[in-house]
Amino acid sequence: MPAYGYGIKRNPLFWQGNKIGKAYRYGTLVFQSFQWTKSSFTSLATGRYLAPAAAVPNGNVILVAGGGTTSTGTYLSSVEMFTEAGVRSTVDTLYRAKNQFAGCGYGNYALFAGGAYSSYNNENRCECYNSSGVRTLLTSLSTTLRNNAAAVAGTHILFAGGRHSALLGQYAKVDAYNQSGTKTKLTDLMYEVMDHGAGSCNGFAFFGFGEDKSSYPTGVSIYNSSLVRSSTLNGAEGKRLMAVTKCGDGVIFAGGIYSTSNTMRSTVEHVTTAGVRTTLSPLSVARYSPMAGTLNGIAVVAGGSTTTSHNGTTNIDIYDSNKVKTTSPFSLSTARSHAAYETLNNTLYLFGGRSGGSTIATTETISYK
Repeated sequence: MPAYGYGIKRNPLFWQGNKIGKAYRYGTLVFQSFQWTKSSFTSLATGRYLAPAAAVPNGNVILVAGGGTTSTGTYLSSVEMFTEAGVRSTVDTLYRAKNQFAGCGYGNYALFAGGAYSSYNNENRCECYNSSGVRTLLTSLSTTLRNNAAAVAGTHILFAGGRHSALLGQYAKVDAYNQSGTKTKLTDLMYEVMDHGAGSCNGFAFFGFGEDKSSYPTGVSIYNSSLVRSSTLNGAEGKRLMAVTKCGDGVIFAGGIYSTSNTMRSTVEHVTTAGVRTTLSPLSVARYSPMAGTLNGIAVVAGGSTTTSHNGTTNIDIYDSNKVKTTSPFSLSTARSHAAYETLNNTLYLFGGRSGGSTIATTETISYK
């Protein structure tokens, strides 16, 4: 990028209005200083946790689907859609009230699949939403399950892993959906797992760690843009319910819990698209079920539970594009875990979740742009 100095008539520099941190030369942006912003956002109509959020990137909207309340056995079917301006609307409901399922968006659609609709019964439906909130039913997953995960590989949304019942029966199956809604069965994950992490980077999808009955595999399976399982490796320690987001040339798996001893994890493991693993500086507080997103190349890990009683933290940890941990300029306004979260246009949106023993409806955003 060329440098433009003050007082040089051949290359004049103009500031455009009140757009702080941006410089324009003849209407062309030639410099931008990214700014951190944290703010409240339109609350959910219904407090919920164990609910996924997924964006329709081309429509600039986010959907929060299903979930549960504090009441035992209470499941939600409602779907709330949000614009970037904070306009909330209620759109087509899920086929069935459920929680503990995966959601992911790409292109013109957001997909939600799997889920629990009772203590022992699961779904295999895959439901597709467009940017108007209209629901279409796609070909079902290969099996009924809950606690699955989703990520993008190439132009496909992948749903992977999960468990068959409340207690046992983990799966390694992977189903891929394109923008036409066509399903393709892929090579299984490295291990049969549930509560595993999933993330995307440069057309690659990553699925790693999780729980298989009473064991905690450390395997990470990587799928390339051709939907081939291109690499597998093992991480440093067992854990489930961690956050995953893009960081540099790969993704980070941050936090989690080792449930055999209820040990909270602060470990952050980076995995590249080539399958190279590195341990980064740990989180400031050990926790599980944090939220994460990547904002203009900066990986953000926010909140999470520090105890099994859902006692949350407001801590935010930041890793730059070189995988170096840097100081966060602020903390969350509300300690929360098990929240729905999604990144859209360099803003991380946090919806509801648990705070102590309560389910909350409040939301907040973190931006770096």
